Amino acid sequence: YHTVQTVVVKSVTITDSTEAIPQTPAFSKSLNVVRQGSVLEVNYTLTQPAPADIQLVSIKGKAIRKFNEHQGAGRHAVRFDLSEIPAGVYMVKATAGSLKATKKIHLTK
Repeated sequence: YHTVQTVVVKSVTITDSTEAIPQTPAFSKSLNVVRQGSVLEVNYTLTQPAPADIQLVSIKGKAIRKFNEHQGAGRHAVRFDLSEIPAGVYMVKATAGSLKATKKIHLTK
């Protein structure tokens, strides 16, 4: 697990979209985003070793939190601290190999 930072968040609403390019994807199609107190945990599975790029992005496209690391095949989790992030709409964008996944979250305090 990687902690990037640590606010008390009352709720997060998550919607998602996954777009895949049909060629040996590195991701499985599941991208699970869970709020645990002031931490947003992003869980994903890589089907093969690949550079994983996970970002929490504002609705205007500004990267708020980033994680980028080459990882082996298997299950992984990245944690982002939400304590200093204001309420609003954000996107969790994940890229690995040929697959991109996005989840929209509504952060309320």
